[in-house]
Amino acid sequence: MARDHMPIQIGLPPETAWEIAQPAPISYIAFIVGDEMPDPGAAFIAAGESFGVAPQDAEPLPIEDDRVAWAFAFSLPMRSARVMMWCEQAVDGASPDGQASDAKWVIFIETLLAAERPVDDAVALAATVARSGGGRTKLVFDPGLGVAWARADIDALFLGESMYGRGALVDERHLYRIELVARDRARGPYWIATIGLARVGKPEIEMLEVPIDQVRAALELVDALAARFVTEPMPYAGVPFEAGPDVRLALVPVSEAIETLGLNCAGDANDRRGLAPGPRAAICAAGKRGSFRQIWVT
Repeated sequence: MARDHMPIQIGLPPETAWEIAQPAPISYIAFIVGDEMPDPGAAFIAAGESFGVAPQDAEPLPIEDDRVAWAFAFSLPMRSARVMMWCEQAVDGASPDGQASDAKWVIFIETLLAAERPVDDAVALAATVARSGGGRTKLVFDPGLGVAWARADIDALFLGESMYGRGALVDERHLYRIELVARDRARGPYWIATIGLARVGKPEIEMLEVPIDQVRAALELVDALAARFVTEPMPYAGVPFEAGPDVRLALVPVSEAIETLGLNCAGDANDRRGLAPGPRAAICAAGKRGSFRQIWVT
């Protein structure tokens, strides 16, 4: 008897469209007031308080810079990536928007996020640099997102007493932000894209050619998907998935989605020259459109 159906496939090949060799590192900077140099021992203790377990295998880092007061790396039992911390003299005018112009010292922390708990891990990292300066910490800054937290926000968001203590307002949106770009800011169309998902090993997500009357809905959609995929696996490229009730979409490699990008639309190859390397996913309709030439559309 002739077989009239495809054989059942057990398992799927690995998806390669969204592969990232290594997540982008995450870093935080604490701006410390006062002339006295922050104590490296206090920074080591701060890491233990923030993560709920004592750091291990600490070693000094040989950084040849006269401004660097101390630097060391350490491991934590629940993390695969080592953590680097260092302290240096503050540079005049270096604090974001001058919010900590009186800071005399800055403490940096940098590592790769723990993939299984990225939000809690990020909060513990931010709490570590905040605690390292004690009451003299005036500002904590995320240079990857350009976001700064003043003292009241630091206390509310990062310095809970329990392990991985965090405020109720901290969720997946702590790890990314959304940018809106257009040739004509008043009329569009708009290019909407995330910044920060590369730090959790995911492609940045975007929408192209968004008309002005749909910007609000598009922003909500990009935000919802970005928050979802911080921890969930990405769907296969070009394969429709349910984004919500009666909302079927597909994520498509940007290189394919922009092949027919309209004139004077933000998001073309020229706009992408300064972007970090790595895959990017465009939110498209669940299937290609068109009869003469099928293309992906928003």
